[in-house]
Amino acid sequence: MNSATTTQPRADVQFKLRPREVRHVRRAAAWLSRRCGYNRSDREDLLQDLVLELLEQWQRFDPERSKRITFIKQVVDSKIKDLIRFKNAQKRDFTEEGQSLSELVEDCDGRKVRLAELIGPEDLSRRTRHFPREACDLLDLISDVRHVIETLPDHLREPCQQLLRRNLEDAPHDIPDHVLVGIRSHFERAGLADYLRT
Repeated sequence: MNSATTTQPRADVQFKLRPREVRHVRRAAAWLSRRCGYNRSDREDLLQDLVLELLEQWQRFDPERSKRITFIKQVVDSKIKDLIRFKNAQKRDFTEEGQSLSELVEDCDGRKVRLAELIGPEDLSRRTRHFPREACDLLDLISDVRHVIETLPDHLREPCQQLLRRNLEDAPHDIPDHVLVGIRSHFERAGLADYLRT
């Protein structure tokens, strides 16, 4: 067997996530908790699933073949795809019966009410896939954006700050495309691609 194709466990590589890596995994769990049938109450479970998958896969990490963050992103992305497939398979379960919104059910006080009365904004958000961000998510995002801006090279930092001061509807006509591409690439490398306008 070719040694290039076999993967030997590496006992010399310890599993300990760095702050940037922790932020990436937390952001991934938060992102998934707002999509694909998951909700905010699933966030900690999703985070645990992602960390456990990293722990199980860590022996495959080879620092000579890839960077840590690249390996972590690949493992997290793969696990997210598996979790989405699992959730979609649950939705297709033909043994589960539908329920009428007119059906009478008991609420938490024991009163009989129509099922439609118990459906709240969170259920609507899950069905329309439009999820408001939680305060803790916004604080994390603000912190991450500040960090990226602080680490931008000088020739990109000032145009980026100009973009922040503008009205969202104003098009950045006076900022060259290559500068916008440079700013975008820094945000994408920091794991903030989902928050960029296209």
